[in-house]
Amino acid sequence: TISLSRAKVENLSRLFNVHLYSSAEMAYKYAMEELSAAKSIDYKSGIGMAHYHLGVYYNNTDQADSAKYYYLLAKDQFEQINDLDRIISVNHGLAIIAYSQGNYDEAIERLKSNVTINLENEYDSLINERDLNLAIHNVDCY
Repeated sequence: TISLSRAKVENLSRLFNVHLYSSAEMAYKYAMEELSAAKSIDYKSGIGMAHYHLGVYYNNTDQADSAKYYYLLAKDQFEQINDLDRIISVNHGLAIIAYSQGNYDEAIERLKSNVTINLENEYDSLINERDLNLAIHNVDCY
């Protein structure tokens, strides 16, 4: 069963997503609350998602340096718990930033790393969607 504290973190995550495109400042508020709640219980996945959400917020508000900073914090958390799905999401966000800044080689390398993750045998969570994920990341690379 999920603890009430983890449920709070996950509900704050949902609230971030609900408000992201209608009220960026509310989304930011929920991401900060999510981060605080996750840190208070040392919930690494929740900390990673809160950092990722802050990266998304800053990316959507055209603050690339802050977005990259939070994406990298998220990636570190997700690597610690080997959450490959979320590492892929972070890599995609970082690729978008690199592309928007004209760093096309970096963007392609980040997307290629997602292809590599999809091809790893240990990566089982996308087996049913492997072809779709490979197609998405290969199209993004070219």
